[in-house]
Amino acid sequence: MPLTKPQKIIFDDERRFRVAVCGRRRFGKTHLSKWEIARAARYPNRRVLYLAPNYRQAKSIIWQDLKDELGSRRWIKKINESELSIRLVNNTLIELRSAESADNIRGISADFVVLDECAFMDPEVFYQVVRPTLSDTGGGALFITTPQGQNWIYELFLNAKH
Repeated sequence: MPLTKPQKIIFDDERRFRVAVCGRRRFGKTHLSKWEIARAARYPNRRVLYLAPNYRQAKSIIWQDLKDELGSRRWIKKINESELSIRLVNNTLIELRSAESADNIRGISADFVVLDECAFMDPEVFYQVVRPTLSDTGGGALFITTPQGQNWIYELFLNAKH
């Protein structure tokens, strides 16, 4: 399924960090996230992370859709159901992770991270844990969420405009 016009605007933006605060009116955050993950994963030997507020959300939001999409493209080499990871034929690793267990990300390098429903995460998850994983590679991130008042993601969104 192709991207909608608003999704395509976000997808085509070439900035390293992008912030998308989308209402609950079926914007298609998961669909856009799959496209972003696939784009980052098409290059060999990469590490792509999808981070949700908790393990259950990571699994229920995108896991099956991601397996179906990548499987239909015949990109999958191996799936690890218990670790929620997919190794692609080009040796790229896609991992679903939980912000509740963000310390498990410390010390790794990532090429791209989708932070889904990030308004519901502690800001230190990005600033202290995720951001350093992107430093070695110069990797990028997509912050995508429904609004949650004027919290850290609201500030990030306002700063992104400038």
